[in-house]
Amino acid sequence: NNHKKELLEKFNLPNIIFYENVDDIVYVMKKNDVAVSAGGSTIYELCACSIPTLAVITADNQKDFIKAMNKKINLPYVNFINVVDG
Repeated sequence: NNHKKELLEKFNLPNIIFYENVDDIVYVMKKNDVAVSAGGSTIYELCACSIPTLAVITADNQKDFIKAMNKKINLPYVNFINVVDG
C-alpha cells in the first residue's frame, strides 16, 4: 500500500489492527467482529466466516463483483476509485 506509513500513523489506536502477509486468515477473520476489505476474493472468505464486512472498491475490476454482492446479500460498500486526495 502506497499509504501504509500514513495509515499506520493516522490510525494508531488500540482497537485498530492492520494485518498483512497473514498465514492463517481464517483465524484472523474469526477473532474479529467486523472487517473492512478491498473488493477482491477476500470478500468470499469473509462471507464464509460470517464476518460482517464493509467492502471497499479500490479498482475498476472490483465494481461489478461488489455491486452484485450488494444486490445478493446486501453487502455494504464504498467506492474509492474516483476519490481525489486533497
